[in-house]
Amino acid sequence: LREMEGHLNRCEYADVDCPFSTIGCSLRPLRKDIEEHEELNMRHHLNLAMRRISNLEDKTQEEKETQEKRLLTTVADVKSVLQGHKKDMKKQFDKRLETHEEELKLRL
Repeated sequence: LREMEGHLNRCEYADVDCPFSTIGCSLRPLRKDIEEHEELNMRHHLNLAMRRISNLEDKTQEEKETQEKRLLTTVADVKSVLQGHKKDMKKQFDKRLETHEEELKLRL
């Protein structure tokens, strides 16, 4: 069985995946014909690569836009929280100031 597996891994007449199968080439030439396949299908492989690059660029742009929207939402949320804290601090300050003013009036 091991000998058969070893033979299949070296056999010139075994069908093999094209090195460009990861980007869409579905042809499975014989191992002995792989170089010829690559040469004869160079334009096809280049088109597959260009399509893959274009798809990745589109996906990257979409992800960038999604991240930008999330970031803008987060910034708006933080701004809102800070505005709320600012109002609360102003109320506390005004209340303390009023209390001190009343205390000063009573002392005078």
